[in-house]
Amino acid sequence: MKTFLKFLLWTFVVLLISAVVMSVTYLLERPLTDGLYALAAIFGIWIAIIIIRKIIIRLRARAQVRNILSKGSGEEVVDDLGMTPTELSRSLRHGWKRTVRALKRSQLKFQGDPLYVLPWYMIFGRPTSGKSTSLRNAKLLLPSIDLSEKAEGSTLNIEWWLHEEGIVIDTAGRYAVPDNLERDRKEWTQLLNMVAQHKQKEPINGVILVVAADRLLNASEDDLLEEGRQVRNSINRMMEKLEVKVPIYLMITKSDLIPGFSGWAAHLPDEVKSQAMGYLNDSDSGDYSSIVDYALDNVIERVKDLRLLMMEQDTSLSDEVLMLPSSMERLRDGLQTFIKTALKGNAYQEAPPFRGLYFSSSIHDEQGSTVREGMFLHDLFTRILPSDRGLLVNLPSAVRLRRAMRRYALGISGALTFVALVGLTALYNNDREVLADIYTNYAGSEINVTSPDLSTDEKLENLYRLKTLIESLEEYQASSPMPWTLLTGNANPVAGLKEEYIRSVQQSLLTPYDENLKATIDDMQRTNISSLAGGMVRRINALQDRLNPESEEEESEDLPIGPDYITVQDPAVTADSSALFNDIYITYVAWNPSLVTLETEKNSLQSALLYLVKNNHGDYSWIIQWADSQGFDSVRLRDYWGGSITLAEPPAIEAAYTIDGYDFIQTFLDEFQRANMDDKQLTEVKQDFDKYYQRQYIQAWMDFAERFDEGKLKQRDHDEWTNLLDRMATGDNPYFRLMEDIYAQLSVFEEIEYPSKEKLEFFAEIQSYSISDGRAGRGNNKLLKKALGKFGKVGKAAKKGLKVYTKATKDSGDGDDNDKVLDDSVKAVDAYKQALAEVAFKASSRSQSLDSITTLFTNPDAPEKGNGPVASAWVSVKQLQSLVGRPVSTTRLFWKLFTGPIDTAYDYMQRESSCEIQTRWENNVLAALDGVPRNELGNTLVGEGGLLWNFVNTEVSPFVSKEYKRGYVKSDVNSRSLQLTETFLDIVNKASNGAFVVGNEFVVSMNALPSGANPDAKVSPYATFIDLHCSDGTQTMANYNYPTQHDFRWSLETCGDVTLRIDIGQLTLLKDYNGVKGFSKFLVDFQDGRRVFTPDDFPNQRAQLANLGVRYIDLNYEIHGQRPVVQMLDTVPLDMPPTIAYCW
Repeated sequence: MKTFLKFLLWTFVVLLISAVVMSVTYLLERPLTDGLYALAAIFGIWIAIIIIRKIIIRLRARAQVRNILSKGSGEEVVDDLGMTPTELSRSLRHGWKRTVRALKRSQLKFQGDPLYVLPWYMIFGRPTSGKSTSLRNAKLLLPSIDLSEKAEGSTLNIEWWLHEEGIVIDTAGRYAVPDNLERDRKEWTQLLNMVAQHKQKEPINGVILVVAADRLLNASEDDLLEEGRQVRNSINRMMEKLEVKVPIYLMITKSDLIPGFSGWAAHLPDEVKSQAMGYLNDSDSGDYSSIVDYALDNVIERVKDLRLLMMEQDTSLSDEVLMLPSSMERLRDGLQTFIKTALKGNAYQEAPPFRGLYFSSSIHDEQGSTVREGMFLHDLFTRILPSDRGLLVNLPSAVRLRRAMRRYALGISGALTFVALVGLTALYNNDREVLADIYTNYAGSEINVTSPDLSTDEKLENLYRLKTLIESLEEYQASSPMPWTLLTGNANPVAGLKEEYIRSVQQSLLTPYDENLKATIDDMQRTNISSLAGGMVRRINALQDRLNPESEEEESEDLPIGPDYITVQDPAVTADSSALFNDIYITYVAWNPSLVTLETEKNSLQSALLYLVKNNHGDYSWIIQWADSQGFDSVRLRDYWGGSITLAEPPAIEAAYTIDGYDFIQTFLDEFQRANMDDKQLTEVKQDFDKYYQRQYIQAWMDFAERFDEGKLKQRDHDEWTNLLDRMATGDNPYFRLMEDIYAQLSVFEEIEYPSKEKLEFFAEIQSYSISDGRAGRGNNKLLKKALGKFGKVGKAAKKGLKVYTKATKDSGDGDDNDKVLDDSVKAVDAYKQALAEVAFKASSRSQSLDSITTLFTNPDAPEKGNGPVASAWVSVKQLQSLVGRPVSTTRLFWKLFTGPIDTAYDYMQRESSCEIQTRWENNVLAALDGVPRNELGNTLVGEGGLLWNFVNTEVSPFVSKEYKRGYVKSDVNSRSLQLTETFLDIVNKASNGAFVVGNEFVVSMNALPSGANPDAKVSPYATFIDLHCSDGTQTMANYNYPTQHDFRWSLETCGDVTLRIDIGQLTLLKDYNGVKGFSKFLVDFQDGRRVFTPDDFPNQRAQLANLGVRYIDLNYEIHGQRPVVQMLDTVPLDMPPTIAYCW
């Protein structure tokens, strides 16, 4: 039966390998014979390996036989054990297998895996340390399973102790402290291998490390250290083999040899003797010395407590019993010495987990006779150890590796099985699935390409479907492992379909459009010429490649015919259908076997192309449009400036005027030339276009540079402006980038002159040596050239410019002077960048921004004067101008861009200065007005030394100027002015006209004239009173309708409210003019001496006046000297505006 199963296994392996190989062959679309060859190679190698392995085994066996014969009698019997090493190993192995079989047959199998149901523990220690004796006398409930006989004396290799709560493996003492190092270590390793083989998940749950009490009391320090070292070696080997961290329980056996221990134990009740005596460590600390000291102290304290209880019950305790704590204290030194090498961690070894310290005794003297009684053992094995089962910790690295290997092995085997199944299924269903797919896509609808009633859209779609059908059939024939056409004898249907396809493309598509091509050119809009011309060029070149494939020195890229080639000829065709033409035509050219037909078509297209060019001679915008439509990136302001505001019509450079567009146009012209290589007129056309293109190309960049400052308008708020200012000091400076781009982009026209060309070339040279952002070190010319070569076409163009200065130096004959100019120029530009970095660094200081703007407005013709970073930047600019020339008309563009960062800084500082002015207005003026009495505001503001004049003369004096007949206006310097509000300027201008009112007293003379009412009123006013309330009293003028005169003495500081009282009938009408300017308001109300009141002016008495028939009341006075008081109403401001300058 075993042989039969093995045969089935090998048969399955062979089939699996065959399935995998054939599946891979199918997926790679290789012929079936390739898979058979691969199988033959694999099985050949496999058989060769088996044969070689058998030969090696046979040779090794012969060598072993010769070895045995040469040794004579073989292994010698070990004197102390009575067995040879081989016999010991065999005994260990047989005993292990016997126990494992017994466990698997036991009732444990009904609770799970018999080897994992109960925890396993290993008792470990030097020979004669009392391990086996402790287990015999632990009073464990042992099952009646036929295992090894537990004889008295030392354990030969291992003994199994199976009890209800766990399984204990009693190991030979020579495994801990070897007698014969090679033999005992080999057996120990064999035992660990067997444990790892049968219990990989949970090999050993704990180790009871045994040390005898008499060893701790009497052994020398060197002996204990050596014993600990041997034990530690075995424990480390166990953790490495089992790949776990095993908790260690240190048990001191033979405690009866501690003086007084037996007498003390004799007084204990029997139930106490079965308990564990010791200390369980719950700490994660690695300081085992402290833990052992604490554990021993804990045990000794408990012994002392029990000793006191014993003394209460029995006063005749022996001296040894009374001295037991002191005797146990003597164990401390031995314990510390032993654990120093047995348990503690060091620089080379990780410490095993130390779980606890326990005492036990199995034999003691009682009245002169030896009594075998296990004390403090039972609960240790039945309660403490099983409860710690979950403390086992796997070693992470080894476990991860083993699990990963298992997962990978399982995954790979599963994947291989899956691939094999897929391969077998695919081989079976290949033809059926491919044909079913073709049937699904193309059956049920007719592919009609010849009907005259079809629209162009339908023709294009049907031709494309026919093309994909033919390609699918070709792919099926190439991938099918069976040559069906040869087996069935039928003709190849694909060839017939190709012939139908070629004929349909010619008759239904090409002929209708190509015959009317010249007429289409005549009627075509200018915007569509580029798409038509480009498509014609691509068609001609595709035909030439097909007709003369060997004439091309290099393999040219297959450029597509434009997607709108058909649409521009027939607007009724949709864009999606027109886009199909490229694939249809390229396939048509590739499949067409008639070279004569293709040659004729090429000649016709060339003729039409020449007609198009001549018809549009002098207008080359269609070539520019063709380049723009290729998807190249144009140059936009946002590429340099950033910012979140979208401008309405920002400047931009079309893609045709970039290096990518230039290369495309040159390639297109080469295509154009290749399409009409026999026509000499094209040379003239190309030369004419080159001049037009160069002119438009350069002008596009010049126009863009002129409007480049508009990019600042894209900055929305303070944060974006601050970020922009920071960039001015770095390599991301928009102006410097633009200058470098202009130079690089225009380097394609090396012989053409344009504004600032030499300056831009020299600036590129300077940039190759200059620092990038005021902090980086100097550059290196050679390294820069090498780096530029990695940045595509722009980098290559820029690299050429680095040769300009070197070439000029060689030609001039004065290289030293040129070198000095270059060196000084680099220093000036470096200083300029460092000044810009300083400007950006100090940008957060609004007072510094105000100082810089003040300097600009104070000395507009000498901005380099001053101490700020902006002045330093201007100094660097002036230094560079002294080296390379001051601005003239031909270099204006360069200097505009070079000083652009300063202008940007001024723009930022101008806004920040407005904010600072606003802050100072609030702090120095508005805050100073808090608490000032209303009648004193005029003098405080516009009096001599008033707050308003002080602010105007100190804070904003550089930014305002007084002009004839206009008063105070905003100063304009280089088209800049501070963002002061018109309200502020209006107040200042008015205040300048009314300053004389403040602090002076004015006399207003009034003559009373008769008062009256409407004629039909029942009553008429008989008395009128004017009360002017001043600080020194009320001035009153009474008018009883007879002539009277009164002089009012008024000043802004002492007088305020005015009350008008009208007595009419039984009523007294009141009209109040409140405030410091109350008298001014009254005089304005009577500006011509007369005021007619209606009942609506007295809402509280409106109904009463209506009952009396009063519709109006007419009051009249002659007033003299009122002009200054009335003028004060507008010229003495009392309410200051909260905002006088716009801040962001």
